[in-house]
Amino acid sequence: MREHLADYPRDLLVFQRLYFVWFWQGKFPEMLALADALTRYHPGSSFMLGLHAFVLEQAGRCDEAVRMALVANQKNPRDAWAIHALAHGLYEMAAFDTGITRLPPAIEPCTHLGWFKNHLLWHLALMHMGRGEYDVASDFGRRVFEGAPSSIPGDLHDSISLLWRLELLGRDVGERWKPFARIAGERLDRQALLFHAAHLAMALAASGDWTTAERQLGMLRERGGRDRTGLVRDVLVPLVEGIHGFAARDYRRAIERIEPLTSRIVELGVVAPSATSSTTRSSRRASGRGYGPRRAAS
Repeated sequence: MREHLADYPRDLLVFQRLYFVWFWQGKFPEMLALADALTRYHPGSSFMLGLHAFVLEQAGRCDEAVRMALVANQKNPRDAWAIHALAHGLYEMAAFDTGITRLPPAIEPCTHLGWFKNHLLWHLALMHMGRGEYDVASDFGRRVFEGAPSSIPGDLHDSISLLWRLELLGRDVGERWKPFARIAGERLDRQALLFHAAHLAMALAASGDWTTAERQLGMLRERGGRDRTGLVRDVLVPLVEGIHGFAARDYRRAIERIEPLTSRIVELGVVAPSATSSTTRSSRRASGRGYGPRRAAS
C-alpha cells in the first residue's frame, strides 16, 4: 500500500485502509507522516482533513487538530471521523464544557453510523466524566450501551471501558458487569485483535468470573508461544495478569505486571483518550489512557 500510494497519492481508499491498519497497530507516527505527505493532493477534502486531524491530536498537536476537525465538520457535517477527531482534541485540552456544548449537535446529523454513533456518545460521556458529572456519565452507559448489551466489538469495548472508569470513581456497578462478562465468555474464540482480548479480560475479571478469566489467560499464554511478534507474550499476557491482580486486590502484583508495560500498551492498538493536567486525580484515573487499574468488583 505504501508503494501504491507513492505512485497514486490521490487514492484515498488505499490511504484509508493503510491508515486503519496502522491505527489498530498503534502506529500513530506512521499515520501522521503519511497524512502530512498526502494532504497536498487533496485540497479542501473534508475526508482527508478529518483523517489528518485525528493523527495531529495523537501527536499532541491538539490546537491544530481541533481547528482542522472543525473545518472538516463545516465542509461535511456527516463526516463522523472529523467529529471523532474533534472529541479527542477537546478532551486532551480539557475543554470539557466546549465538548459538551459542541458534540451533541455535531453527532445528531450522523444517522448512518451504526455502532460508531454510540462511540461518539461514549466520548460525550467522557466529557461529562472529565467535568465531574459522574452520574451523567453513568446514565449514558445505561442508556447507550446497557439497554441492549452488544457483542459488536466497538460497542463492547466502550461498554466495558466506561464501567471500568466508573468503578475507579467508586461507583458500585457490580451487577452491571454481568451481561458483558457473559458476552466476553462467548467470544474467547474471537481474540485475534489484541485490543479486543484485553477488554474481554477486563470484563471477566471485573465480574468475578475467575474460571473463565483463567481459561482466557491460559489460552493467551499458549498463543504467546506461537506469536512471532512477541506482543502476546511480552505485552498482552502480563497486562491481563495485572488486570487480574487488581481485580483480586493484589495491588503489588498489578503494579509489577502493568508498570513495565506503560510505554508498550499502545502496541496493542488504538488507545483511549488520555488525561489532561487540569482534571482531578479521580477523573484523571477514570479517563486515562489504556486500561488502568480499578477497584475490585466484589
